[in-house]
Amino acid sequence: MNEQQWKQYFDDYGETLHFYNDEGEKEITVPEYIQFVDPGIFYKFRNLEKVTFKGLEILDTKTFEKCENLKTIVLEYSNVRIMKNAVKDCSPELKVIIKGNPEDPVISTFAFPDETEILYEPIEQIDLVEVEIDPSEFEIKDGLLLKYKGNRRTVAIPESVQVIGLYAFDRVDEIRELFIPDSVVEIKRQAIYSACFLRKVTIGKGIKRINEKAFSGYTQPLSVTIKANKKDVKVYKHSFPEGSNIAWKGIE
Repeated sequence: MNEQQWKQYFDDYGETLHFYNDEGEKEITVPEYIQFVDPGIFYKFRNLEKVTFKGLEILDTKTFEKCENLKTIVLEYSNVRIMKNAVKDCSPELKVIIKGNPEDPVISTFAFPDETEILYEPIEQIDLVEVEIDPSEFEIKDGLLLKYKGNRRTVAIPESVQVIGLYAFDRVDEIRELFIPDSVVEIKRQAIYSACFLRKVTIGKGIKRINEKAFSGYTQPLSVTIKANKKDVKVYKHSFPEGSNIAWKGIE
């Protein structure tokens, strides 16, 4: 199905799939520009055997219900959030494949039936040097990042930044992944505020202080990689949203 055909199913923003006609397909591939689906979207799709989501960010409650022949779900966005009862009353042979590491997705209790097999397939990590940086998207003064003004899904902060200031990222709903360079030594309180769809953060080895509620507001649990040594960084109890996974990659 091409993009024009998919448009009949989603909203004006092209992100949420509201309905899908059951035409008896055995396999469906949902394109990357569809990030959300309504609950019950695949109810009683009896012929359906495999669904691949290229960019889904939330697998909602009862996305799949009574799909008795469903054998495989593939989730290619590693930081997907999977809600309670996302799959209900489907095939006992169901296998869920998530492209990423076990710490990447946020999986609610009872998201899948007990017998569901969950597999993880490693993906090639994006390197900071591969992310395009447009200096015009950042308001910087004397090494302090005052404001991000862009609308990218993957954002890399310039090396000229040493401190990320209060509300530097304020309600930036587009961001899914954030790269913070080695030059940054401090992240201020509420520096990243209500970044609702931010899922993954990489922090460089130069970081020394991540203040209380640095990532706050309506920001969801994050998958965070910190390249510095844990003993060299001041991190507070509530620096990150509750439920975030923090991986330290510095050499002790």
